Amino acid sequence: MQKYGKRFIALLLCCAGIFLFAACNGEKSESPSASTEAPGGAAANETSDQGVSSQTPPASARDTLTIAVSADAGTLDPKDTNVYVRTWAEPLYDLTPDGDRFWKLATGVDEITPTQWIIHLREGVTFSNGNPFNADDVLFTFDVLERGENRVPSFPTLDWEINPPKKLDDYTVELNFTVFDISIANNFITVHMYDAETYDAATYSDNPIGTGPYVVTNWVVNSSLDLTANENYWGGPPKIKRIKYKVIGETEQIVNGLATGTVDVAEIASQDTEYVSSLPEYELHKLSTNSINAVWFNTSEASIMSRRDARKAVCHAINKEAIINLVYYGNAEIPKWPLPNSFLDYKESYSTLDPTYSVGYDPELAKAYAESAGITGESVRIATSGSSADITIAEIIQQNLKDIGVTAVINNYDIASYLDVTVDLTMYDFLIWEITAPSRMAPQAYYGWFTYEPCFNEGVWEGIDRFADISAAAGGTYDVAERTPMVDELTEILERESFWYAFAEAEVSVAVNADLTGVDFMFYRNSNFQNWAWAN
Repeated sequence: MQKYGKRFIALLLCCAGIFLFAACNGEKSESPSASTEAPGGAAANETSDQGVSSQTPPASARDTLTIAVSADAGTLDPKDTNVYVRTWAEPLYDLTPDGDRFWKLATGVDEITPTQWIIHLREGVTFSNGNPFNADDVLFTFDVLERGENRVPSFPTLDWEINPPKKLDDYTVELNFTVFDISIANNFITVHMYDAETYDAATYSDNPIGTGPYVVTNWVVNSSLDLTANENYWGGPPKIKRIKYKVIGETEQIVNGLATGTVDVAEIASQDTEYVSSLPEYELHKLSTNSINAVWFNTSEASIMSRRDARKAVCHAINKEAIINLVYYGNAEIPKWPLPNSFLDYKESYSTLDPTYSVGYDPELAKAYAESAGITGESVRIATSGSSADITIAEIIQQNLKDIGVTAVINNYDIASYLDVTVDLTMYDFLIWEITAPSRMAPQAYYGWFTYEPCFNEGVWEGIDRFADISAAAGGTYDVAERTPMVDELTEILERESFWYAFAEAEVSVAVNADLTGVDFMFYRNSNFQNWAWAN
């Protein structure tokens, strides 16, 4: 269970930032947003034809877009990297920021039943090598990604035994699932189509083949990637002829590249946002990471935090604004409920269910809870992953607790040791860690984190059995009207019992040259580069 739980958590964290500037490598970033990745996908036009013009783009004095990334993954294979991919490879569909489908290589999905999906493919699409895209490529891609060696499947409930994926005709595919799960629809975003005729994992990076708007012309590992417009792209020729990625590992050098005009697009470290926002040549896009930093309480009998009033004392003692200002440099929001405000099933009513969120920081109330719980004058242990951000957060909370008469001892670990610490309930009273879900839906977050984290599921808090039952059912409930009351009750239980407490929803700041038009960001902060254009 513990081994699987670590894989599950790593998958959640990686998928949540799937299209950021840096590769997802399983380590927490030194910046508060543990995700770093570049825009690389679809624009936010909610039309079935993608709003892509098939006309020849107007002439421009500028024909190159230069993007800074912090690292690459040493591979260009979409199954092994998040970086660059959306420029030359595409999924069946993307999602808008509101969660609506945005059609790419598919033109529609018929959900015959919650577990039987018919996917209609776009006709007339070719790969960059001239091969036609069709149902054979879809079936091949699913086989590689879902059943390949050492793969963690994106669709664990896909039925491969009784009713496996099948081709109905050249442009229609049927997928069957053993059970419905709310993450199914969103997971299609991460599945980029391979050319079944030519794909070879050993040689793919030497000649990446995809259906996307650009074609790779040169790649130097951990240095640069050059792409040129795919003039035969199904959506029409891209408006910018060339894209150049530069790998720039130092945040100071990224800022210098913006200041000198040698970089057009880059993710900015939190501490640099104020300066970059003052540069008139750039517009700063602040995008949610779709994750929250939180206190994870050890609710087992091994910890003093098994007492609900002790947890409430910590919640009301935390000065969330101080954390956001000092750690995130103002680039974060205060969560209104136990999950990111950007989640699709958030409702305003969730912000008033319990004083931990409706009142929040209140030292006097925290003192009263501390006295009620009997922790005044006692000592608690805080564990962190050792990142500079988490250490600073722990130090702020340490001072907050001192203000209400509670001593906090901070223990910092490396990331590998920290993952072991999280499952050892004798090692801490609470953790500084993250909560997210690739689907941006509460049922996936509630069930996933509760199920695989013993600090929650081995607790002695009121309603634990009810929470376990409902969270297991909610994610498999297809009907929204039936699922919503489940989310209501789960949220009410979590806020009342406070077995985790969200204190910051970090933002990613992306600087974009102000002369660029057609810029927009999607569900995972990717963008559709074929619609970008230079205004002059």
